[in-house]
Amino acid sequence: MTISGTLRAARITAKLTQKKLGELIGYTGTLAQVQIAQWEAGTRPIPRDKLKAVAHILKIPLETLLP
Repeated sequence: MTISGTLRAARITAKLTQKKLGELIGYTGTLAQVQIAQWEAGTRPIPRDKLKAVAHILKIPLETLLP
């Protein structure tokens, strides 16, 4: 599975919207949803400074989000 697919599946399993996940890692407003949507579409990588937070919130190994 791709990183973007892993991210999407883990987010859905955690019952979080894209916006809620974005807010939990520090984004605000519409940027919260847009960032996660871009990561899940594979058009932008997850920034290194957000990787640990995303893995922790989604309860997945950090390694699954690394290229």
